[in-house]
Amino acid sequence: PDLVTGTPPYFTVSHDGDDNNTNIIQGGMPSNLQSAPARCEFRGGVDDYIQVGLEVVSEDGIVVICVNWLNKERVYEATERCGGRVKECWGFKGRRGG
Repeated sequence: PDLVTGTPPYFTVSHDGDDNNTNIIQGGMPSNLQSAPARCEFRGGVDDYIQVGLEVVSEDGIVVICVNWLNKERVYEATERCGGRVKECWGFKGRRGG
């Protein structure tokens, strides 16, 4: 495809290999089991989305993702590691009461 889009989970987690504990690094523990993987990186994160996006997009195609601004550096690192390049990066801030 010429365009691949994705919205990876916004919040980083760490996995303790010794006892399989998951620690939330950003945000809080989701209260809904169905939405938890969409909010926290329990099943992969921005690095995985970038890797797969670059694997399936056409040679001249574009991968567009929406991520937590706190993970911006991870986007640049993963894109470079996977052989891609960041063409544009836009920062947005939500508004209160809207």
